[in-house]
Amino acid sequence: PVDMSAVETVPSSEVLGLAAKASLALVVLTVDEEFCGEDCVKLDRMVARAAMDVRPKDPSIRIFRAVLDPREAPAPEVAAVLGGQAALPRLLFIKEGEPVNYDAAVGGAQAAAADEAGSAALGQVGLPTSAKSITARLLAEATKPLVQTLRTVKQT
Repeated sequence: PVDMSAVETVPSSEVLGLAAKASLALVVLTVDEEFCGEDCVKLDRMVARAAMDVRPKDPSIRIFRAVLDPREAPAPEVAAVLGGQAALPRLLFIKEGEPVNYDAAVGGAQAAAADEAGSAALGQVGLPTSAKSITARLLAEATKPLVQTLRTVKQT
């Protein structure tokens, strides 16, 4: 069994609303192990480890997990975020209320280096392959401004 005490498991109908209240949240949308298998269990383990690593470093980051039933339609707000792509498990960042799909390829050098010895199957679908890469990406996202400032160039 995975120690999920640092991850808040909430109903799928509430997960995005709760995550939007945090300055930064990681949301795990998953299905029951019966439907997903080993990949969901691996991802749960990585997220749980990352949550335990991140909490002491930045307690403002919240991590939520919602288990969806594949036999039922997801809550409308979750369906909108999934965008018709029902591939689960899925990770999302919610930063200042804006959902962004987690893409392991965007994580930068720190996350890529941390992903070297992880689950290849998860990496093939854009998910992280290690807890270290999730931790590195969360901490990087927490320090990155939501809107990049534009630099002006003096016209002559």
